[in-house]
Amino acid sequence: MPNWIINHLIVKGDLERIRELLDAIKSEYQPLDFNRIISSPEAIRHIGLEFSPGTPEPRSVYFIDDLHSRPLTAEEQRELEKVGYRCSRDWCAANWGSDRNAFEVEIDASTADLCYVLIKFETAWSPPVRILERLQEMFPDIAFGCEWFAEERFFYRYEPSQSTAIAQSERVRPGERVIATLYLTNAE
Repeated sequence: MPNWIINHLIVKGDLERIRELLDAIKSEYQPLDFNRIISSPEAIRHIGLEFSPGTPEPRSVYFIDDLHSRPLTAEEQRELEKVGYRCSRDWCAANWGSDRNAFEVEIDASTADLCYVLIKFETAWSPPVRILERLQEMFPDIAFGCEWFAEERFFYRYEPSQSTAIAQSERVRPGERVIATLYLTNAE
């Protein structure tokens, strides 16, 4: 089971551009879909790793659903080799910064008239820094700021010009929450 990351993304800018961004990042399934920002190759979307007793290495398999899988066909194996990753999670970690799509997504647009919205979502293991960088490339006239709270009780802040954590809180006692102020940079 992964460590969960709680992400708070603040988007600030012209109201019409914020609406365009919200439309660009949503899919029919959820209001924030990383595939709408950096699309994963179709050939890898259902590929995962399966661990079998007595084998030292996991093998790539096609997942039909959460419970059922089947071996890859020869054609699927060739396509997987072209992509260069053993499974979708490896590709997502390398290209999104998190090995799974956003989930538990909430968009608070109650402040849209003030030209900013808050997008809350969770990711597994790490924040989606490459997704945040790509959003800034897609919408250079919008200011982005993202803070995340990791299960190990550390708080981080993402600045668009950097791809590493630049702030870290002290550990907090179990049950306490970190409350922090986010300062947005101006969009260029």
